[in-house]
Amino acid sequence: MNKDEIVVENRDMDLGSPDMRRELEEYSAAKLRKAEKREEEYLNRPGLTDKILDGAVKVKALARRAKNAVLAKKHQSENQH
Repeated sequence: MNKDEIVVENRDMDLGSPDMRRELEEYSAAKLRKAEKREEEYLNRPGLTDKILDGAVKVKALARRAKNAVLAKKHQSENQH
């Protein structure tokens, strides 16, 4: 646990002064904004979407090739009999 991290186990307890409650709420809101910003930066990285789409196209192509290979082998074995 970080030394700056605050853990509240009982949310119904009196947190002290209204200033303390406000500080805790601001801290929680800032932490949430920071997490949302990290997520947005990750999702908006240049090329990330392209890499995902390229991967999907490659998987689809491999699946098609495998299917065609199985069908060709099946067709070949049927012609031999």
